[in-house]
This record gives sequence, C-alpha cells and structure tokens, in this order.
Amino acid sequence: MTEEQRLKRWFGEVSGEFRLGGRFSIEGNADGEIKVCEPPSTLSLTWEFAGNTSWVTVTMESAEEGTLLTLEHELPTDRESEAHWDKYGPGATGVGWELAILGMDRYLHSDGRSVIEAGQVWAEGEAGKDRLRSWAKAWGEAHMQDGTPRQVAMQTAQRTANFYTGEG
Repeated sequence: MTEEQRLKRWFGEVSGEFRLGGRFSIEGNADGEIKVCEPPSTLSLTWEFAGNTSWVTVTMESAEEGTLLTLEHELPTDRESEAHWDKYGPGATGVGWELAILGMDRYLHSDGRSVIEAGQVWAEGEAGKDRLRSWAKAWGEAHMQDGTPRQVAMQTAQRTANFYTGEG
C-alpha cells in the first residue's frame, strides 16, 4: 500500500525516497521525512505543512477479523499550530485522515485501479458533503468531550466542514 504506484491510486501523488530517512512530498499537501519504517507493522514520519511540522505514526497488527490499523497524528504546541487548532480543532486533520482511510478502503475493495477521481466526484456531491459535515461534527463533539466549551467546539467543526465542502 505504500509503494509510489499504489499510493497514487488511493492517496494521491506522492514522490520521494520511500525508505528510512527518505524525504517525500505529497502534491498539493505535505512533505516530510520517514523516521521509522518497520514493514509490515510500523511507519512514522514527519508531516510538514504550512510551515509547521507534526508527527504521524501508523501501526498495524493482526486482529480477529483482519488487521487493526492505528493512526496517530501529534501536533506541536507552537503559536502557529495553536492558532490553526483554535480555528479548526481536531477535525482539521481528523477529516483529512478519514478521507485517506476511506480512499484506502475503496482501493482495497476495487480491482486495483485508481479511486482518486471517483473519490473527488463523491466529495463534491451531496452525499459526500453530507458525510464530510457529519465527520466534522463528530470531531467537534470529541473536542467538546475533551473539555472544550460547546460553542467553541461546534464553531471549529463548522469551519472544518466549510473547508472540506468548499462552503461558507
């Protein structure tokens, strides 16, 4: 799933050196460095976007019904990152990763052809926008459960939904 030719079928155009210490670039998104690569169980990398660096770790382990994939995205606490968090809350990265996992799922259940174009059409349609809004709202509710005042959490969720749907 992490080879360049397969990534472009479900995740997007990714180029670079796919090895420990290698750098990668996702077209129109983030860059980073591969910090840990222990196939088939662990991948850790930096996520460099808009002048900020955060950290992503993906682990996979056998489970009763297949494989359990765990994705952690740790954000820094510098002023710029905090401003982004204040504006969008956890949904900013959460909804993006949900889109990526959906793309991977659709790819795994396809004949191996790219699902990127179909995913873009889905996201621009009413069913896709409804799903994006519901994901953003769920991230807002999680933000609230973590102690953020309801009004603030729901405002960040609405800004996240507007960003991903192109509305507002």
